[in-house]
Amino acid sequence: LNFLSSQNSGNQLVASNVASVYVADTTDIQYASLDSIDGLKGEKGEYKISSATQLQVEATENRSWGYQWAIEENTCGSKLTEAADKYDAHPAPTDEHRKLLGASGGKRTWMFATPGEDSNHIRGLPCEVTFVYKRPWLTEPDTAKDRRTIVVTVV
Repeated sequence: LNFLSSQNSGNQLVASNVASVYVADTTDIQYASLDSIDGLKGEKGEYKISSATQLQVEATENRSWGYQWAIEENTCGSKLTEAADKYDAHPAPTDEHRKLLGASGGKRTWMFATPGEDSNHIRGLPCEVTFVYKRPWLTEPDTAKDRRTIVVTVV
């Protein structure tokens, strides 16, 4: 990785070449999967994380039928804020796989940030993030199993 920085000083051009830059990410990541929570039984995923930890939430999603996961409600406020949201489609299907209607899909991943160790938030108080799997133009999901909640306690 090379960077070239320059500074124009009068009529002189001063340049410096930086050989490499390494930035270490010391943030811990806690992983959660909506696929492991049974929405029919009313189960909730429960996670206890430190103020210096990010929470990564993943879910299987099949957009070929119009369905996608969305955050329905986040009662955590500034203790747990959405930092990133991305969708990765599965690799291109094989010829045999193409014969199956609606068989494509992918993985939705959210990254949530905590306020950091120096934050003045109330620690140890649980909050909830509720996700819903539905077509965006519908007001409600098809069934109760399509709504999943995680409980997060930031300490």
